This record gives sequence, C-alpha cells and structure tokens, in this order.
Amino acid sequence: MRYLFSILLTTILFLTLKVQGQCIGNTSWVGGLPAPGTLTATGLILGTVHVQVKSQGTFASGRPGYGINSDTYGGFSYESLLTFRGASFATGTYTSFKLQTPLDANYIHLRVRDIRGDGFNTEHQRVIGFLNGVAVPANFVDPQNGAFITSGNIINGAATTTALNQSAMRAFFTGPVDSIVVISTALSDYVVIDLFARCDILLPFQLLDFTGQQIQQTISLKWKTGTEERVLAYQIERSADGKKWEKAGIVSAETSDVQVKNYSFTDNNPIEGKNYYRLLSKETDGKTQFSKVLMIYFYGDKPSKISVFPNPVADQLLISIVAKDTKIISANLFTIEGKLINQFKPNASSFKIDAKDWHKGIYLIQLTTSNGDKTSHKIICK
Repeated sequence: MRYLFSILLTTILFLTLKVQGQCIGNTSWVGGLPAPGTLTATGLILGTVHVQVKSQGTFASGRPGYGINSDTYGGFSYESLLTFRGASFATGTYTSFKLQTPLDANYIHLRVRDIRGDGFNTEHQRVIGFLNGVAVPANFVDPQNGAFITSGNIINGAATTTALNQSAMRAFFTGPVDSIVVISTALSDYVVIDLFARCDILLPFQLLDFTGQQIQQTISLKWKTGTEERVLAYQIERSADGKKWEKAGIVSAETSDVQVKNYSFTDNNPIEGKNYYRLLSKETDGKTQFSKVLMIYFYGDKPSKISVFPNPVADQLLISIVAKDTKIISANLFTIEGKLINQFKPNASSFKIDAKDWHKGIYLIQLTTSNGDKTSHKIICK
C-alpha cells in the first residue's frame, strides 16, 4: 500500500510539475521586449500563439509598456502577454490583441487591473471580443478589491489606497475570438491588461496565414503553418451559412523539416454567394482542432471585391466595389461600442468619406450592396 501510494504521489508531482513547467520560457516578445512607448509589438504565448498587440491614444511619457506575467486561477497555471498604460490617459485610448489562431475560454482569458492603489482609480475599460469582425459576449468573473461591471461590458476600478489593494476583473469569452479590444471610456489612470493562456493546453499546429480568393470559376484557398505537432492531414470544410458544414477535401500534412509550410486547395464547385471555409486538423492521437472561419463570396463569372482604403485612415476613406451591375447602396458607420455615427446612401460603385474629424480609435462600417450582400469592416483612425 505504501509502495502504491509512493507511485501515486510521484505521478501527481510529475504531472503538476509538467503542467507548470510548460509555461517556463514559453511567453515572449518576438525580437525582444519592446521599449516603453512602443505602439505595436508581436508576442508569443506557449510557443505557438502569435499575438499582435497595438496600443493607441494619448499616454503619459514612457507609456504604453509591455511585459510578461504568470498567474494561477481555478487550479491551472497561466502565462500572459501584458500591456500597461498610464498615467491619466484619454478617452478612446485602447489596446488591441490580434490572435493568429482563434481561441476560446478553454485556452485564454483577459484580466484588467489597476497597477497603483493611489485612490485616483478612475479606470473605465470596455472589453470586446471579436470573431471575424463579429462581437463575442464575455462573462466577467473574479472581481477583486471593489472592481465592478456597468452596462456595456465596462470594468470599473475602486478607489483603493495601497499598491497591494489593486482592483481587478477577469473576462472569459462565450466563444472563440480572434481579436480583443480594451478601450477607455473615460479619462483613466494606470491600468494593466493581461492576455492569459493556460499552460497545459498545447496547440497542435500554428496557423500563420489562411486566405482565399475566386479564380475564374473556382475558389483557391491557401494557408501557411509554423509549428506542427502530430498533424496527419488538414480537412477542408465548407458551409453556406457558417453553421452546417460539409467536407470539401483533404490535404496531407507535409513531412519535411522546413519551419514554415505552405498548403493550397482548390474548390472546383463553390456555392453561388457566400462560402465559409475552415480547416480541421487530424492528429495522430485522434484529436482535432478547427482554424478560424474564412468567408469568400463567389460571384460566378462576375468576380467582385470590396476595397476599404487606406486602413488605418487619417484624412479620407475610399470605399469601392468591382463588380458588373453591382453598387454599394448603404453604409452605416459605428463606434467600437456599437453607437451609430453616420449613415450614407451612395448607390454607387465607389464613394469617399471624410475622416478628418474622427477621433483616434476603432470604428466599424457596415456595407450593403445591390445584390444583397452585407459586410462589416473594422477601421482604425490614426
């Protein structure tokens, strides 16, 4: 009995160390730690999850800054890429995280906290997750030291008085996200934003790029991977509505030792209109993983493309569509919080929007074409 208990204890300790040890050295900034004041950076979580981080707005000298962090929550170990902002940064200042691969709450969560307990905690931070430009709701948990939520997913800090009494709140998203935005809704003080990844979850492959386009009467898909572990093949799945999926084909994983691998697939029978695509990795242990969802519009013999340029924008935004007998009939401009700013009825193949008076930040524009197609585009004003 004592011998069996010893084996069991050793196994438990091994598994515990394995879980915690996977975090060590796996969180980093590509090219080194960005210096304070850098606006953009690229981070790496768990050796596989590439994250582009951008902070924009009015900051104090030497901010924003970037770093790494570790944490335990719910019995699991986490490591993070973090951004710290302050002091007294303006409304509309934001930090955005763009994930190379969509992840859900089993993989990641966000924590917003006050870096100083100085009694001036006017932190008001709205948290929004997106998947392919569509907002994904969040559940807020683990309020610490007076942190609370107001309408519109706004995290508020309490007026704590010591550095140890920091207000904090975590956000777990209700579905996969490929980007997250944390934006100040009022003048704020010091804030730390952590994007946490759980250490015991390892992704089987690192999707670096996934694109597609109509070529004559087909749709050509291309994707690029970095790290591949245990992947046997990639199954391409297609859907007309993003809900019901069917197998469109399969491509075997490369066996070469090259670091970056390129794949392609041609759909010879696309659906008229919207075509949704995703990749399903088939692994040696029977597990699977889905990629992000890609939507390609198939116009038959009338290939079309909507262009929103330039993005980021500073002065004037040009929107155009290339398709015979197709026009943009309406365009609705929203703030990142969903507030309607302006409506346009161009009824033309191209038109311009004056952006000189826009505040710096992120906007959404929804376009409706004469063939009934509706698209949303994220715009950054610099």
